[in-house]
Amino acid sequence: MIGDWPYVLSHREQQQLFLFDWDYVREVLFEPGGAATLTGRFLVQFFHSPAAAVAITLLCLLGMIFIHRKQFPLILVPVFFLMASLADFQLHFDIVPACLLASGGFVLWCRSKRKFVAGIAIPVILFFLAGSAAFLFGLCALAYGLGKASRETLKPAAVALVSALMTGGIALRTNIIPELGYAFSPRFYYDISSGMPGFHLFFWFLFPAAVLLSAAVERLPNRKLSLGVSSALVLAAMPFAFALYSRQGRDGAFNLYKYEHYAVRGRWEELERISRRRIEYPQTANWYYLAKSYSGTLARDLMKQRHNREYDLLFVPEGTGASTSAIPHVLLRMGCIAAAQNVAYNLLFATCGYNPTLLKMQADIELMRGNYNVARKYIGLLEKSFSYREWARERRRFLDNDALVEEDPFLGRGRRAFPAIQAFSTPLYPMHAIYALLRTNPSDKVAMEYGLSYLLLAKDIVNVAHFIEEFYGTPGLEELPVCAQEALCFFADYQQNMAREKEYSHMDMDWCLGHGVSPQTVSRMRAFQEASLKTGGKAPQGSRGTYWYYLLYDDMMFNDSSAATEDKAGIY
Repeated sequence: MIGDWPYVLSHREQQQLFLFDWDYVREVLFEPGGAATLTGRFLVQFFHSPAAAVAITLLCLLGMIFIHRKQFPLILVPVFFLMASLADFQLHFDIVPACLLASGGFVLWCRSKRKFVAGIAIPVILFFLAGSAAFLFGLCALAYGLGKASRETLKPAAVALVSALMTGGIALRTNIIPELGYAFSPRFYYDISSGMPGFHLFFWFLFPAAVLLSAAVERLPNRKLSLGVSSALVLAAMPFAFALYSRQGRDGAFNLYKYEHYAVRGRWEELERISRRRIEYPQTANWYYLAKSYSGTLARDLMKQRHNREYDLLFVPEGTGASTSAIPHVLLRMGCIAAAQNVAYNLLFATCGYNPTLLKMQADIELMRGNYNVARKYIGLLEKSFSYREWARERRRFLDNDALVEEDPFLGRGRRAFPAIQAFSTPLYPMHAIYALLRTNPSDKVAMEYGLSYLLLAKDIVNVAHFIEEFYGTPGLEELPVCAQEALCFFADYQQNMAREKEYSHMDMDWCLGHGVSPQTVSRMRAFQEASLKTGGKAPQGSRGTYWYYLLYDDMMFNDSSAATEDKAGIY
């Protein structure tokens, strides 16, 4: 789980987009805590690389430790808990520069000869630079005064705390901040649309506790004993910090951050490799089969894994967050362009800032639609970013150029989909959009593969037959995957010998052979039927990996309650 930390940090780059734009900088900078917010967003733009994300975060945390290294060595303890809290992506990275600013202000106050004046001024300055970290400074100042246990330090320490309380109170009364928690807790740095879990208060109150304990340890008889006690306290705190991090791993679905990392960078082989390990869970399977689609092996290898029915291709959980990040990518790949745009647009407002990948998706879809003025706005926004500037500049050549859009393999595919699919809908049953797309553009092999695979996994064998009857022989379905051959000949045999429905009376074995089923598949089905009669209801030996086994014997399905709570169980 520790190995997932780089990807957890790197995921933040997909939430906050820093813009090199004076209006943007000015708007953020002149808000309470604006300097910390701006610094946090500026640093996060370099988290495109997990290694860079770890390096920048560690440098900031080491800077905090360096500031306090001599006087307050136990500051390591709250830093460990802060590292654990950073695993919650809804806690903005702004908290790190805010704590750095509070640390710098605290050290400045400790060294000041006019502690009364500094204690009044620093919280006010800190509030406008770093937000509620001003109160953290006040707590640390009080802890310092208590640790020194002298009037010379305790009185100005109390003044510093009162100044921090008054600053937060005035901000609350004047509606600069919306509620009490924003003035005096890490809630100031938490996603405004979500409630902050209480465990984030651990590192917050451990900072003044570390200051107080450092003063107590400093008074021990000799240096070696002080060092020994400090080391023991730090080592004792580490398992608790790791337990807190692990707890967030269960809640935060760390593996999903890793899948997203590979997907947004187009590293499909790595995505397929790492997601295969947890393919029994639908959110993971969505990423896995997305990667298989890009490698062109989705339908070919469809029966090589166990399945949670059609949810393996598209699972739409409740809420937003890591568990939903695959949905727009899958919908776009399926050819449900309008639905992908709808989901991506909604997720943009559900995240902590602007998601650059979803902005790119919006720009591309507007190019597909021919809405060039809207696409121009998205492209202009991304041109002001660090990591996506070149991509945006390259996309400018498609603006107001229908011919160039239609020639592009990716954009042209979407353009051909829209005459039939204009609705902004999120299909829980995507086949409506896929059928409409294929009837408009039957050469779309990707949509064809997804559509056929979806019906096969849904065990909708009647519509599998209809699908093949309508689309077999078109440019998108010149050959039938083996699993589809198995489904078709099984359906034909069942209709001819059991159901005998007039509508399907023409679907005999000769018809199957004329619609992509090989003689070898028919022979294997006969052998499967004979073996099934001898096993007394059990699956014949060697039948795993066939569609017949999946249809008749594989009943792996999560129940409704587990599906609803899956992303909270840490099972990815």
